[in-house]
Formats: sequence, C-alpha cells, structure tokens
Amino acid sequence: MYALGGDFAGWGRFSDPNGIFQSWASYGGSDLEQLASGRNADGRPELFTLGGNGSYYTTFQQTNGAWTGWISW
Repeated sequence: MYALGGDFAGWGRFSDPNGIFQSWASYGGSDLEQLASGRNADGRPELFTLGGNGSYYTTFQQTNGAWTGWISW
C-alpha cells in the first residue's frame, strides 16, 4: 500500500507473510503532488510521482530489497 503523506513525501506499508501490516515507512521526497505504483519487468515494485517542480520521478526496489532514491526522468 502506498500513499502521499501530509508531508508531501511518498510512504509505503507492507504486510508480512502472516498478513499483518507493518508500520508506515517513508520513501522520502518533498513537494510531491501525485503518486502511482506499478511493477517493473521482473516484478519488483516501482513508484512514480510528479514533483512540485513539474518533473517526473521514480523509485524502485532493488534486487537486494533496498529502494533507490527518487530519480528524475
């Protein structure tokens, strides 16, 4: 589950293998205006956003489980 927080950062929350949701975790960012999620070619989650500056950004889960920072494109 992903959301745009009151701080205008991207946030996510996942369930563990038992279906119990974990605490919200920030993906950072500031002045984000919209947030969309999807999966990349190998199934890892990826987020897309429109920044307040009019640029588009993405962040995705790397193969080691860590997330990249926001990348402008």
